Amino acid sequence: MAPIQTISVAEFIRTGWLSNGTHFLPYEDESERRAFSNTTRQQQIVGNAVRVALLFTRTFVHSFYEPESAIANCYDMRHNNISLADFLIEFEPGGDLTNDLEENENEEEVGSGSGRGSRSRGEERCSPDKTILLLGIQDFSPNKVTNADGEQWEQLSESAHSQSKSSAIRILGGLLYSIFSQGEAISSLLTEASGGADADDLSSLGRSIASVGNCKFGQRSPTRSRVRVTEVTLFLQILEQNSFPLSICRLLSDTIDTGVPDGKAAKPFESLSEIMEDLEEMISRPQVFLHDAPSSSPSPAFGHIFCGRKEEIATLMGIVNKMEESATTAASNANNGGGGSGSDSGSETVFISGMAGTGKSSLVQSVSHVLSNLGWIVVKARFKRGRSYDSLGIISAMIDDVVSHVVEMKERGEPGDVAYSERVTESILNTIGADGLPGLAPFVPSLRKLFGDIEHCDDDTQMHTKWRLIYSITNIIESVLDTDRFIMICCDDLQWAEQPSLQLITEVLINLGTSGNASGRCLFVGAYRSDEVDDDHPLAIQKSMIILSQGLNTTEICLSSLSKTDIVDMLMTELKLPRRMVDELADIVRKKTSGHALYVVELLNSLLNESILTYSTQKCQYDWDLNRADFIRTGDKVAEFIYSNLSSLTQESQFVLQMLSCFGVQTNVSLLEVLENFQTGIMPSLREFIRRGIIDQAGPILMFTHDLIQQAVYEGMDLDARQSLHLRLGIYLGDMGMKDISTVTGRSKQAFFAGNLAIVDLVTLACDQINRAGVDAVDDQSQKLIFSKWNLSSGKKMANESNFPAALYYFENGISFLGENSWQKDHKLCSSLYHDAVSAAFRVGQFDTVSELATEILEQEQPYEDTIEIQGFVLRSLLSEYKFEEWWSKGLHILGRLKIGIDTSATDEMVRCRMAHTDFAASRYTVDDIVSLCNKANGGASYNVLKIMIIFGFDSPIYSPNMSAVLNCVSIIYSLGHGVPLMSSASFATYGLWKIKENSDYDAGKRWADFSRAVIKHHVGTEKGISYESFLALITLNAHIDIWFSPWREIVPKLMDISNEALKFGEIDVAIWSRSE
Repeated sequence: MAPIQTISVAEFIRTGWLSNGTHFLPYEDESERRAFSNTTRQQQIVGNAVRVALLFTRTFVHSFYEPESAIANCYDMRHNNISLADFLIEFEPGGDLTNDLEENENEEEVGSGSGRGSRSRGEERCSPDKTILLLGIQDFSPNKVTNADGEQWEQLSESAHSQSKSSAIRILGGLLYSIFSQGEAISSLLTEASGGADADDLSSLGRSIASVGNCKFGQRSPTRSRVRVTEVTLFLQILEQNSFPLSICRLLSDTIDTGVPDGKAAKPFESLSEIMEDLEEMISRPQVFLHDAPSSSPSPAFGHIFCGRKEEIATLMGIVNKMEESATTAASNANNGGGGSGSDSGSETVFISGMAGTGKSSLVQSVSHVLSNLGWIVVKARFKRGRSYDSLGIISAMIDDVVSHVVEMKERGEPGDVAYSERVTESILNTIGADGLPGLAPFVPSLRKLFGDIEHCDDDTQMHTKWRLIYSITNIIESVLDTDRFIMICCDDLQWAEQPSLQLITEVLINLGTSGNASGRCLFVGAYRSDEVDDDHPLAIQKSMIILSQGLNTTEICLSSLSKTDIVDMLMTELKLPRRMVDELADIVRKKTSGHALYVVELLNSLLNESILTYSTQKCQYDWDLNRADFIRTGDKVAEFIYSNLSSLTQESQFVLQMLSCFGVQTNVSLLEVLENFQTGIMPSLREFIRRGIIDQAGPILMFTHDLIQQAVYEGMDLDARQSLHLRLGIYLGDMGMKDISTVTGRSKQAFFAGNLAIVDLVTLACDQINRAGVDAVDDQSQKLIFSKWNLSSGKKMANESNFPAALYYFENGISFLGENSWQKDHKLCSSLYHDAVSAAFRVGQFDTVSELATEILEQEQPYEDTIEIQGFVLRSLLSEYKFEEWWSKGLHILGRLKIGIDTSATDEMVRCRMAHTDFAASRYTVDDIVSLCNKANGGASYNVLKIMIIFGFDSPIYSPNMSAVLNCVSIIYSLGHGVPLMSSASFATYGLWKIKENSDYDAGKRWADFSRAVIKHHVGTEKGISYESFLALITLNAHIDIWFSPWREIVPKLMDISNEALKFGEIDVAIWSRSE
């Protein structure tokens, strides 16, 4: 460490050290230093000067103004003879300042002659990256001052004290000017501008400035435009003569012009502490106060930049720092042969609650932006009011963003990024498996980009169950985090998510919390409206489970109204003005809005729109009329105030805004291109919305700045107007969806946004509009049938993506448009809608809906065999609801209608007879014959009949083990006659077990085991399970048949592999059973 050196402030400035390197205060942290070091050279010089000025001011105040100061007690500020040369600065330089001083003096001597070899004082003498650490400024000796009046500071009269305070501020202003200007003498300018200032004050200012030299920050900015005004102020003269940032010009003029008769300071300083506060704000927020472009005056847009909430941000960033430190410690322990991730390991969950409009989303957005810049993977989901059926699709889009991040790194081509993407790809493949990818790809489309061609899967067994999704999502996130990455998962408006989706999120988080290395690298942040979530709300229940989970560390943040400090921070940031200048305006805003965050933003934007807050070219700042601001009327509710502010828009713009509100909070430019022929003037209106802070644009995405604004616009229309607009939009989009979209947008494939979902089908968007209009808004029956077909198409698309809640929504809406006598008018359309709705309802666990829809289907005239698929869903629904009596009765009824006579009191003798009949029927088949029969299993009615028998047979032991055996025999014979599907593998394996168990016929058992394996291998491609029945077959084969032919040491690993594979497909019960075996 270099030795601490001492020099007068005058010499420090004269030698050009303000432009030599970057200077820091001792308490500035690493992030502040890093931000300062990344600025331009001119900005670094200004930052250096501000830091010197702050240290100087602190010492000035302590020495001459604070009552406890020994100097103050014997010194009257009205009579002085001080300069920068009287103040000493201690510093720890990055180089030897003494040599620089000597070098500077030698150069001056040489330069005084011919001028050759001289160097300007502003020229650098060391490399730009050399850093000086400022340690403090020491005051000068008291014997250098005199007490002309012999008065003690405390004994001054109130008037004298006030005059002395103003004098102190003016003198400090002059000294600060000499620091910022690096010594340029402008006494004549001060005399002209100060008109009437005390002669001693001006004399002192002139001496303090002249005592240094005449070096400046740099040349006058060529971009600074000359302001034409009728009245010249000190502020404008400083602005014209120097290249200072506006904030410094304002600080200098407001100090030098304080307490002067007829002074023209914009806001004279009332205390020295205000000067220190201004300087401290410049240091802490240089991007606001020091990095301005003086020639420009961009209009502020309140709400676009996050302000305030410093305590909440500190809490979130504290969690982030803890996670990163814990990960660093874990990595260090691992490298040193240790283990574990530390006592603080575990995934972090944060719940942010508050009333609508309190700034929850803005807080999350602010922190997520910071983490994204730090290299974190950030994915977001926002659930929508009245669209709970979209919840799973929104989660799907969020997980797809995780995979898209990896795809982008792969396509970037950088060696490190490519290596990372390859590790993630390998990890996903190892955990989910090649067999699981086809079923997962519809839910996470970017997997096709990551892995190349993944075959499309139409197999019903590949459709994702809840547990399969939980397992798959967990493994995708673990794969991404397993290579020293961090992820932030943001879910906003959780109060509008449906219960199954909330449960899905909870289970994934709990899994991640116990996933080892990845657990400490996941941060989940969920925001919700506290006034819409009571103790019985699904979110409250799931949140309780998360809080009780041992692998999760949970933090709760409750946002109340904005404080005055938060509002001041917002005004300072947007207006680029110091605290002292916006304080009174903040009081009015706080009083009128009670600190409601959105209300604050809307009120401030309304002040702009109504020209109460305007830009003053003379002051080079935004100015306002406090009386007018205090007079503005606001309603009791923020929504009413928002809507009233929109009344100034033209009728055309108001209609465009209403049209946008029909699509929810978010849409995109591509959709507006399609709508150009529906409504003219969209793009000009859009620019006005963005200017007024109603709409935000991020690339092609357009968003209402808050959902309360969208709600106010939407609910501002009466019901008839809303229905009419929805219907017109739906018909237009549906008609456009029937055309080649490239004729509209010029692109062959284009994504459109509805909420958070990217949709490549205009018909689906049309259905959203038509369904919100409702059946009652449509009179034409032929048009209703068209809308039913559109909903059927959209539902099938959602089902193919495993988004069954959304699929059910479209199917049910399609049914609602069918009208009376629909089965007679269009039987095929009705059958498709009802069948697909039953399937979707079963998959989302709405078993009452399954029963209701199935009843409607079964009441129609049709061959009984055509109803078997629906009967199967009914049977499985009853079993899922543990309605065993109804399930048993229903199953027997179905078998009876299929003329599969089963005696419910099946005896042992009856079982033996059935087995003998089965042995005879199968005796002529070889393994190759069974494989040939697999090719005949093409679905249809026979497949559904067999499925009923197998489903019912597997669970019949609850009531009758003998009947289960009989049904197994019947299903085998049926499959030998109609084709052998994959599910028959379980029947064959079970029969082989019975041959060993009942007859001790090990050869026969081995033969049926070979049949079962051949079926699995033919349908799957390998001897792995992909369905409930095939997993049951594999467990039976390994645990109960192979045990007679192979050592148990070989069988145990196979059972563990079956368990792991079953987990990939969400078959939790099967996985547990395999492990227990």
